[in-house]
Amino acid sequence: MKKVYTFLQPTYYKEFSCSGGDCKLNCCNYNWIITIDKETYQKYRSIKAPKEFAEKLNKYVKRNRNSKDNRNYARIIQKQDKMNVTFNREENGEMKEVNKEVLTTTCIFQNEQKLCDIHINMGIEGLSHTCKIFPRLTNNVYNNLERSLNIGCEEVSKLLLKHKDGTRFETLKEEVDNLSFNLELSTKFTPKIASYFDQIRATSISILQLNDISMDNRIILLGSFLLKIDEFYKNNSWSDIPDYINDFVNNLDVYFPLLKIDKVRHDLILERFLLQLIGVINKSGTMDIKFELINVYLKISNCFSVTTPLKLDFKELEEDNNVGLFKLIEDENKNLTEEELKKELQSKYDLREDGSVISKEYQKYKNNVEKLMEGKEYYIENMFVNIFFGMGYPTSALNGSIKDNFIAFSWSYCFYKVMLSGYLGEQNNLDEDLLHKICTIFGRVLGIQRNRIKEVVDEFKKEGNDNIALLSILIKSS
Repeated sequence: MKKVYTFLQPTYYKEFSCSGGDCKLNCCNYNWIITIDKETYQKYRSIKAPKEFAEKLNKYVKRNRNSKDNRNYARIIQKQDKMNVTFNREENGEMKEVNKEVLTTTCIFQNEQKLCDIHINMGIEGLSHTCKIFPRLTNNVYNNLERSLNIGCEEVSKLLLKHKDGTRFETLKEEVDNLSFNLELSTKFTPKIASYFDQIRATSISILQLNDISMDNRIILLGSFLLKIDEFYKNNSWSDIPDYINDFVNNLDVYFPLLKIDKVRHDLILERFLLQLIGVINKSGTMDIKFELINVYLKISNCFSVTTPLKLDFKELEEDNNVGLFKLIEDENKNLTEEELKKELQSKYDLREDGSVISKEYQKYKNNVEKLMEGKEYYIENMFVNIFFGMGYPTSALNGSIKDNFIAFSWSYCFYKVMLSGYLGEQNNLDEDLLHKICTIFGRVLGIQRNRIKEVVDEFKKEGNDNIALLSILIKSS
């Protein structure tokens, strides 16, 4: 039975429309698990005609016997196809082009026109909850209903690029059936912060939308704000929050000296990026996307080394769809004397007295991205306002403190910046289709690396790097 609900949502939420078969990075063939809810599963079992379609439903929609969640009652068994990919591999000291046939997966119900046979035969009501809602997100935030869009969809990226005046929000009443949530924040577990959450988040988003300063500086300023809120949180000093927020907003210039930090350490950011990327490549969807990410990895790794130049080599691709047996190998310069090695390093890196390594090549990539993205910083702003709002920041996207959540959010921002350098660093012109593709891949990678982001946060805390000064250096370095 449908009920009328009131939602808070970005104004562009209602503009979203799936491009169907015209989508360049289709969500139906991304090698992720497509779950089927109990009601939809039972509906599929009742289908008798067309006979071929009914048999296909029966054969490829299988129960999850171990699941007790009705939303994860069954899943679609995806089909595997072979495709040819070309990549470079080092053999006997020389880079050779290799062509290999590998496996990729696609939803069995996607037809040759990249349209859904379930939708064709049963209409939108025949789609499972998962397929029906993506990329739409619905959250219950302390008893307030909110909707947003997942950036792992190129049509969402197009909306973010369209809205040059920034993200605006509206409340809207709508009649909805079978309401379910991607995220639920309950006053049962954190009752006190619920009273201040809206004010904290509204201030956070207003900081992200300060378009008279760079996006890097907005993230740093946001960190200054949230790390202080985190202290109130830990000390149970809730009543101090409203006065602090008013003081912060009215005295922003007090924090501007922090924004003048211009120190960079590419070794810190790129090392973490490479480790994170290795961890997500095998889970990053279809084979062509995996190889794109491998190419980003290769380009960035060739820009960077902590001590000696490193090259990335990956051995045979396995037929079970696992990409890459990664191995970092020392450059052939390893036999050089210390003085010769130092000379080689200085040609590629700026080696600082504090031990940090600045990659001349990566800095060149960053400068090129900045040139290409001139006039489009609003797009990145819209993206991270969307992430902040839709993932429940600053408290819930990652279990832990407000500080932990800010580290996770700022790391996602750094990760995106390095991805931009990997894709755009050598481009002469900005291709908007490529920009949308990067956003879509980043959105999907973001969704599968949440556990690994927790590892990054723990690493920062262990190393004592979880303060705003060091985080600022990391943000500037990315």
